[in-house]
Amino acid sequence: MHRIIRTIAVVLLCGTLCAPCTDARGRKKDTSTEQHQSRPGHGNNRPTQRPDRPGHGNNRPTQRPDRPGHGNNHHGHGTPSMPHHRPQPPHHSYHHVHHGRPHRPNMPPPRPYRRPTPPPPAWRPHAWRPFHSILGVAFGTAVNISINALLNSGYDVSGYGDNVVYLSNVPMLSMSWPVANLYYSNGGLYGSEFVYSTSRYSMSRYNTVYNSLLGVYGAPYSVQSLAGGGRRATWWGNDGQYITLNFGGDYTTGGGLRYFTTLSFGR
Repeated sequence: MHRIIRTIAVVLLCGTLCAPCTDARGRKKDTSTEQHQSRPGHGNNRPTQRPDRPGHGNNRPTQRPDRPGHGNNHHGHGTPSMPHHRPQPPHHSYHHVHHGRPHRPNMPPPRPYRRPTPPPPAWRPHAWRPFHSILGVAFGTAVNISINALLNSGYDVSGYGDNVVYLSNVPMLSMSWPVANLYYSNGGLYGSEFVYSTSRYSMSRYNTVYNSLLGVYGAPYSVQSLAGGGRRATWWGNDGQYITLNFGGDYTTGGGLRYFTTLSFGR
């Protein structure tokens, strides 16, 4: 009997000793799981970057916000740079210019460009400063080469035809001309027009340009009065070069009457 009681006591004692070991293993396992849950980014589901370190990890942006244009710019595939970034100017080509006459409702219908009647062969100018180009384009230059040169010089080329190039807002003689045309014959540049118009009769632009030309080229070869209070002055130089300055009223393609000052250089 004593042996049976002793055996039962030994069994109970062993059971009591084993219980703490099992509970410790369970707590360790729970602690490991708890630590694993408290460390986001540990394991296969780890995010590519930490919230407090933008740009860190495999998905880091290709450029920093304070450095526009820096990096490979994968996000957006050519997204425009920030406003203060100065992009490189593109390569210009006449292939990107509209073929045909631009919409010009305040201009008269297009008319052929005509060279003025030259003076007698024996006539010689009193003072003349020869010019060999117009807006940087040499006389005799072809249309397509002219357009490329004008674009790369920053001029606003608004269209072209077989024998004409149309421009807008062109500077000439320290003044801006809303409309300008370059004219070609036998494939080469030979004449030009710079046009300024007003809705009312005003010779202010004409007089300003006339005085400017007078100071450089002297008195014109001829001055003519035109119908309706118009005026035409013509200067002739060496090698067939000429300058004309016209003022007069005309009806536009839109049907209204406007007054035009037209400056022309040619050869």
